[in-house]
Amino acid sequence: MTLTLGSELTLRRPDGSTLVVANPVFDRSFTFSAFDGGIDFGGTSGGSTGSVDATGSNSFTSSASSDFALFSGLAGDFISLGLGAIGATSGSGAGNLITQFATAASGSATVTYEYTPFAEVPEPASMALVLGGLGLLGLSRRRVK
Repeated sequence: MTLTLGSELTLRRPDGSTLVVANPVFDRSFTFSAFDGGIDFGGTSGGSTGSVDATGSNSFTSSASSDFALFSGLAGDFISLGLGAIGATSGSGAGNLITQFATAASGSATVTYEYTPFAEVPEPASMALVLGGLGLLGLSRRRVK
């Protein structure tokens, strides 16, 4: 018998569009002998995995200004991204097969971003002040000679 426990974890932007998807999967195969007369998921004809974990990861890189805007708004350092988790379980094998599953899926997300500011462009008033100062400096040097 082959047991497959899987999930789909989806991280979404606030507008609902998908950022990234991860698919952690746990697989285990069992070899059983003939039915031992008890439907107890034990003995020679039953098995249990106990508690299991499956991990998966994925990453996403974006240079879109709309994605950067998620982190540069007036709200500060807090951003709300939706994380959806769907569990899927299946068992397959020869003969009569009875399966019982208790499946849950969850996830966490770590967001890392780098920001490189553009060179500052002087405001027109600042430029006028600098040019006026240079002009006055030139006039004063002209008078000294």
